Amino acid sequence: MIGFLDIEKSFKNGDIVLPASNLATGLYVNDQEYGVIGIKAIGEFTDDLGITASLPAAFFGNNVAQQIALSFGIYKKF
Repeated sequence: MIGFLDIEKSFKNGDIVLPASNLATGLYVNDQEYGVIGIKAIGEFTDDLGITASLPAAFFGNNVAQQIALSFGIYKKF
């Protein structure tokens, strides 16, 4: 088990005119920022194969989705 803290703050260094495609898809949003705290678990089945799971929860956000994102992964060491 691992605990983590992730804070991304915007520089707020001016305005930008976004193309309509960016506004429609949300691929880039000006002044995007967030703060997240969470836990991550890593389990190994063998010496080179394992899984990960992460459960973050935001404590502040601006121009980001308001949703908890439970994620899982499988990895192989090379």
